[in-house]
Amino acid sequence: CDALRQPGRQEVVADRARSAGIESECGRHVTDPTGAEFSFRKKRINGRPGELSEDNTNGPGNEVWEIRDAPPGDYKVDVLLFNVKGNKKPITVKGRVFHRDGSIAFPTVKLNRKKERKRVTIIRVAENGDVSVH
Repeated sequence: CDALRQPGRQEVVADRARSAGIESECGRHVTDPTGAEFSFRKKRINGRPGELSEDNTNGPGNEVWEIRDAPPGDYKVDVLLFNVKGNKKPITVKGRVFHRDGSIAFPTVKLNRKKERKRVTIIRVAENGDVSVH
């Protein structure tokens, strides 16, 4: 998006994940540098930038968390397997962060059992707006 590449413009960070399990339901959790945790229960948090703008509840599907002018710091990205809906195979979750300079893929995560929660990655936003994944 050209708007993201304008000189002097702060980054837009969007976390997009897709679960590739038949009839599974995964939930995205993003914890910002202050400890505020965004999820299906808290899509927006008063006083904090960012929102879970797309929350697919019938997989496979997408989950999108967005923030404009992201404050510097670490953003922890987790995934929680809510329901396997009879699926016996591990659920594969992939994701990507889109930012002003392009995008970075997350490591692939596999979930094996209901209520299992795993850290997908940590998105680091530097003071100068650079974005990296750890």
